[in-house]
Amino acid sequence: MKETGQILVTGGTGFVGSAVIRALLAPGSSFSGARVRALVRKGTPRANLDGLPVELAEGDLMDASSLDRAMQGGDALFHVAADYRLWAADPEEIVRNNLNGTRNIMEAALRQKVSRIVYTSSVATLAPQGGGRSADEICNLTPEGAIGAYKRSKVVAERLVQTMVKEQGLPAIIVN
Repeated sequence: MKETGQILVTGGTGFVGSAVIRALLAPGSSFSGARVRALVRKGTPRANLDGLPVELAEGDLMDASSLDRAMQGGDALFHVAADYRLWAADPEEIVRNNLNGTRNIMEAALRQKVSRIVYTSSVATLAPQGGGRSADEICNLTPEGAIGAYKRSKVVAERLVQTMVKEQGLPAIIVN
């Protein structure tokens, strides 16, 4: 990435997203000199970003045009946002939110020709291994094997990213 590039972080107002932003802005970071922009939903508390030199781009993962605006001129994307609720009246809403939000932001990244994407997934996408063996990134859990809507949502969203990498050349890496 160019030293003076721009990085968009989704979920930047949250616990993990704000930690990612702090790491990107830290002195000596390999991203030193980059401008950091956080995608924020209207009305979302922003206290985790107080005092940080971050540009705010108001938008929503379900609004493709807001994603194109937020990512315009960007070189990299850190997709950290997720619907992390452990319960919802309609559990499939969690699955839809994480799958469609991921699809929308990845498609926007392709349209805006972002050169690098870091997709934050979850250990929940790894299939447990028997016999004391450790699971790794080749141990893919199936959606049917995931317990609960959140875990299933992370599995289907990660599989989407994997497919887009393979079929569309999406420049993404996945962090579990």
